[in-house]
Amino acid sequence: DEHLTCHVERIKKIEFSLRESENKYRNLFKNAPVSLWEEDCSKLKQYFDIHRKQGVNDFSKFFKSNPREVLHCASLIKVVDINDATIKLYEANSKKHFMHNIRRYFDKSALSFFTQELIAMSKGRTFFSGETTNITAKGNRLNIVLTWNVAPGHEGTLSKVLVSIINITSQKKFEKTLEKAKNTLKHKYLNRTNELIASNEQLRAEVSQRKITEAALAESEKK
Repeated sequence: DEHLTCHVERIKKIEFSLRESENKYRNLFKNAPVSLWEEDCSKLKQYFDIHRKQGVNDFSKFFKSNPREVLHCASLIKVVDINDATIKLYEANSKKHFMHNIRRYFDKSALSFFTQELIAMSKGRTFFSGETTNITAKGNRLNIVLTWNVAPGHEGTLSKVLVSIINITSQKKFEKTLEKAKNTLKHKYLNRTNELIASNEQLRAEVSQRKITEAALAESEKK
């Protein structure tokens, strides 16, 4: 009985520690300053397994030949949770509003990017990162860096995938403004250079003509 009591107490301590860890994780997840998503991609894993058994070995070629399958794969992913930063980033009214209208936030660029994500998952990769664009609830364009990691212990099922999204819209706008300024300066430099070349050629022509005139006058004076 004493041994059983100790065993029960040990289990209770373990359960308490697990709850504490889960609460800490949820708190960090909820209040993180960047957009965080938790996804369940287990149905997507099953999709890959089924198609492999049917002879599909190259999902890159498969999706290229069957583009509608990309949208079907999107429907297989379950968004389990999002944090407050996600709601703010996508200018959604609430978590419920966001979760019920997820597809509206993705444009054509995002679809192409998602295809690359699917190909990475089909190859068994547990990490993926890249730049793409999304649309907010108010129609504003977002430039983002999206990164996902398969949570440890879920590699075989993809039942827990953590996604982070960093907003780089301001950075992209600055880069665009900087590039525009560089092109403007380059254009002005080329125009000024061409003006100087033209002036130099005109000056040379005038000097040459003056020399010809002076030579002609000198020759007439000799006569």
